[in-house]
Amino acid sequence: MRTDMRNGIELMARTGFVAKGVVYLLLGFLGAKAAFGSSEIASTDRALLGILQAPMGRIMLTVLAVGLAWYAIWRFIEAFADANRKGTEPKGLAARGIYTVSGVIYSALALDAVAILLRWDNDSGEVRSFAASMLQGPLALAAGLGLIVYGLYQLWKGVAGKLSKQLNEGEARREGGKWVIAISRVGLAGRGLVFMVLGYWLTTHPASGPSMASSSGGAAGSLRIVSRLPEGDTFLAFAAIGLMAYGAYQLVHSRYRRINVP
Repeated sequence: MRTDMRNGIELMARTGFVAKGVVYLLLGFLGAKAAFGSSEIASTDRALLGILQAPMGRIMLTVLAVGLAWYAIWRFIEAFADANRKGTEPKGLAARGIYTVSGVIYSALALDAVAILLRWDNDSGEVRSFAASMLQGPLALAAGLGLIVYGLYQLWKGVAGKLSKQLNEGEARREGGKWVIAISRVGLAGRGLVFMVLGYWLTTHPASGPSMASSSGGAAGSLRIVSRLPEGDTFLAFAAIGLMAYGAYQLVHSRYRRINVP
């Protein structure tokens, strides 16, 4: 592969991590506003619509849609071209399967952003959510179990594990200081807990999976569930902080991740 093409793929991947970080920072910000009583928890689609309504919003949302699409493409490259050299053993195939699912999810989020830009409305007048439409029927139960397992893994990585084999942690620590690693760990643990909450809800309420997804969407759905718990505002504030920290962690990835172009 030519050097300019490899550099282009690397830039695409790094831009994708920035877009992913922005989405999580935005969701965490919305959760924090709701925890302090200044706003109702919004769906991911409404958050994207908020970007569109901001000054220069169409340009910003277009850039975000492109970044999400690029991130999805990078995940597919990791899955099918085995960019991270996971191999064909069961453990490696499982990791590549996760990359594939991630690629599908972020493709749907990119389509959501495009739908908002082009105003693809459904019969009820609301923007169609491609991401929410994936949780249908038995898939909700399977997704719930998968989210619980993945959330536990993320929690372990945040508390005691290695952040990422692809992250140049030493360089990040030297240039950004210890706080970069601390925020990254808080983000991983916080996202893990949020995913576990959503997974628990989907496994115990599989019939309501699609409606929960359509009204909240992914991590935002978890925030809505957390807000219904006793002392929900307190838990919601911590969950929001975790999501914002995870967004910052993705920005760290955009700078310090080793991009293994196949």
